[in-house]
Formats: sequence, structure tokens, C-alpha cells
Amino acid sequence: MMLTAALVLTANATPPDLDTPLRTGAVSPADRGVVIGIADYVHLPDVKWADRDATMVRDFLVSTVGVAPERVTLLEGASREQIVAAVEAAGRDTRAGGVVWLYFAGHGVASPSTGHRLLLGDDTRQAPEAFDARGVELDALVDLAGAGGGKVFSWVDACFNGTDRDGAPVIADTRFAVPVWTLRGKAGAIGWSAAGPDQFARPLDAVQHGAFTWLSVGAMRGWADGEVDGIRDGAVSAAEASVFVDRNLDLLGLRDQDPVLVGDTAGWVLSPRATEGRAPDLSQALAAAPTYGPLPRPAQLNAGLAGDWDPGLVARADALQIHLPLRRGPDGSADVDGTPVSHRDVAQLARSSKQGKTGFLLRTLSFPAVGVGAGFLTACLAVQNYDNTGGWVYGTIGTTATVGSIVLAATGQTLLGDAVQPR
Repeated sequence: MMLTAALVLTANATPPDLDTPLRTGAVSPADRGVVIGIADYVHLPDVKWADRDATMVRDFLVSTVGVAPERVTLLEGASREQIVAAVEAAGRDTRAGGVVWLYFAGHGVASPSTGHRLLLGDDTRQAPEAFDARGVELDALVDLAGAGGGKVFSWVDACFNGTDRDGAPVIADTRFAVPVWTLRGKAGAIGWSAAGPDQFARPLDAVQHGAFTWLSVGAMRGWADGEVDGIRDGAVSAAEASVFVDRNLDLLGLRDQDPVLVGDTAGWVLSPRATEGRAPDLSQALAAAPTYGPLPRPAQLNAGLAGDWDPGLVARADALQIHLPLRRGPDGSADVDGTPVSHRDVAQLARSSKQGKTGFLLRTLSFPAVGVGAGFLTACLAVQNYDNTGGWVYGTIGTTATVGSIVLAATGQTLLGDAVQPR
């Protein structure tokens, strides 16, 4: 069953209108904006509402933040070269004291070669080998945006797990995993992404926008004022906006989407004149229906893993429909999608690799070895009672045999435990 992401209006409520610009009178003459919304891809699935998201963000920057209209570049459809050129120009033109607002709504994936987050241009073909060539690394864009000395706020409503907003795969039977180490902040920059590395950036159909974009614009217009400390001061910080969006995604039933905020947010005021007022009760204005069902998993679930994984382990994980790597917690193991993995399946995974087979063999041999070693030590100590002359020799031999068998058991168990990780 294809995943749907419909959020419908309740009978007696209407959603707040964020498409009408909020004019605050703020002026931010040193700031620049690059706003990219790619709804229509030539070779890839379209991204629902991405163009409307971009228009709303452009209006927010001009009317609410106070960026001059001529200093905001809006790209509704753009190739890699056009994206790079726009960001490069904004970075050159923004000095210390200014901020480059870099917004993107469209397709994101993990680079097949490096694992870094890529934003795909509208002419990217439906093939993994085309992603590096026709996409651009988000980190590289942040570097370009900050080249002139200004601060950078990257704001991205995209998935990086190889799916679109409705959960359909960008390429059938292919998933991409973003390593956690790639999600790091840069000096003078903060980054806010719609979802975790292996999550979905959902649409909010009732308002015809991406859920993350719509909530974040509302947050910065004033809904998030006082969200952290309860004090409404007419400005919205990055921390306040982040907490507000996280909380309201949960209220709307989008519990499989956890936005990621990276970088040092201290001192970051995203909206100095947040005059929208308190947020409405969004749980009443919008109701989640129907409940999200599980996505059909592709046959080659782990096709995007790097080559340092044992092929036997990857094949077994695909057969069991387990998306590697495993996450271990106090309540047991789960895969990267949060799906629980039984102890039995963990054992099958562990024994499917060369390392795991060796560990299982050593652990199996260790059971009789421990018994033999302990018995031999007991016999040696008994002999020592009758022959003190050579007792130390017997005791040493027995102790060595016992310790060796215990080491054998521990080595086998360690190999088994590590067998579900990269080699």
C-alpha cells in the first residue's frame, strides 16, 4: 500500500493563513536570500508543494524579516549550476553582520560515493551515478554562502533517504543512508533540516505546503515566541522555533519526522519582530487522517550501504527486511527505521558474515573447552595435594587451560557481537 500523507480539515476549523505575507516593518539591509523550490523534476518524481513553499519563504524573508526584494533570489526549478551560481553570488555579497538565508525544498539524497547530503537539481536523472554529478553537497553550499564573512542559515525541507514527501522511492528498490557524522554544524552557520537522516519530510495537504516549512514559517512569524522560557519578547530564537516545530509535528501525528538543528544557536534570532501572536491550537485546526501505514520496503533494502559491509550480512538483512545498521538500546535492537529486531533475527544476522561464523564456531567450541579446562584444573589441584614438589607445574597448566578456554569463549562472543557492524 502506498503511503499517504493527507491531513484534512476538521469540520469546524480552518487552518491559519500563512500565504498572506506578514508585514512587520523590519529592515535587514545586510541580509541576502536564496530560495529554491523544485516541484517539477524532469526525470524524478515531483515534489508536492515545493514551489508553494518557496513562494511563502520568499514572502516571509521580504515582508517579515525585512530583506530587500532585490536581494532575494527565487529559483522555482534549477539545475546544479544555477543553484551554485545563486548561492555563490549571495555569499560574495554578504559581509560580516549579514545573514545568507539558504532555503531548499525538493529532492535530497545521500551521496552514493561519500554519504554526504546532496540537493538534487531539476535535471537529475533516475540513476545513483547521476546524483553526484547533477546534485550539490549541502555543506559545500553553506561554505559558498559564508565565503564573504556573513553568517549562514540553511533551511531545508527535503528527505535524504531516497524517498519523496509521500514516501515513494526516488529510485525503485533503492535506499540511501546518511551517516550521522555528516550532520555537523559549521562555524558561523546553523542548519535546520526537515527530518532525520532516514526519515520522511511530510507534506501537509490541508494547507498545500510541506509540514516542516509551514510550521517553521509560522514559528518565526511569532507562534514560537516564548516557547522555551514562557517569556514573550517579540522575537523568535532558533531554539524557540525548533522546539515549537518538534512539538507541533507530534501534535499533528507526524511522529516519524524529527527535524534536525545543527550548529551553535546561541544568539541566533531568526525573527526580530515576531508579531503574529500566539499560535492557534493546531491540533484542532488540523486533524491527522488516516494514520500513516508502513512503507513497502524494497527488496534490496541495504543497496546503498558502503562496500565495507560483509555481503553475507547485507544479503541476510535484505532477506529479513532489516535496514542496517542496527541500533542497540535498553529494550533490545532496532534497525535505522526504528523497527524492532528480535533476538532470533539478530542471531541470524550475526551468523551470516564470515566474522560471525568464526565467532559462533569459537563460542561453540568454548562450551566443552571451559568444562574440560575447569575439570583439568580441579584434577591438577588434587594432584598438588599429594605431590607438593610438582604441584606448581600442575596448577599452572590447569590454570592456563582454564583461562585459555574462557578467553576462547569471550573472543567468540565479541566476534558475534561485532558481526552486525561494518568490517
